[in-house]
Amino acid sequence: MKLLPKHPLKQFLLLFVVSYAFLMLLATFTGIKSGYDNGYRSLGNTYFQPFKEKGYVIFSEGADPLNKGLNTQLALINIDQNNQAIASGTNVRTIKVYVSPFRSGLFPLILLLSLILASPVPWRRKVWLLPVGFIIISLFAYFRTWLTVLLNFDQNEWLEVVDLSPTMHSFYNWLEAVTVGNVVFSVVVPVVVWFIITFRKEDRSVLFRISR
Repeated sequence: MKLLPKHPLKQFLLLFVVSYAFLMLLATFTGIKSGYDNGYRSLGNTYFQPFKEKGYVIFSEGADPLNKGLNTQLALINIDQNNQAIASGTNVRTIKVYVSPFRSGLFPLILLLSLILASPVPWRRKVWLLPVGFIIISLFAYFRTWLTVLLNFDQNEWLEVVDLSPTMHSFYNWLEAVTVGNVVFSVVVPVVVWFIITFRKEDRSVLFRISR
């Protein structure tokens, strides 16, 4: 009894669905998701401190009261204002922004890993593609976060951290709308990355055979 269909495309789709379901369940019902969230916050505190010359971003666990899916709070601070507030004993003024490590990084990562595992390429190649994919999606996730932080600093001029020109603000605002606010982008990027890093010139015949 054959467990996999003979048709290459059907076989690929079946392996992809099984891989995606397994990885999603594994992330949901084990400590992987919470571990990813904590790692995302920890690295965020490393690479976003400082932000520009005067900015400071603190990543911590915190749910958005208006959106249950956003479980990570970013506190945007001006370092000079913060030091002055501490010296005078007054409250530190901050801007709070909420993001989701799952939406930004873990979901597209699971999608990319599932595509790699289902791909009709040698396992030796898959083994090194998995960490490469992890790194690329991590950079993608933090780029999305960087855009959110940049625009929120710019929109709150009293923080005196970012002062974009109207043209640049419009450009970054459009870029954030496409990369952060568009759910489809979380699917398109892993698919494009998968195709670029997985297949070589000699694999074209395999791709042609799968598509038939």
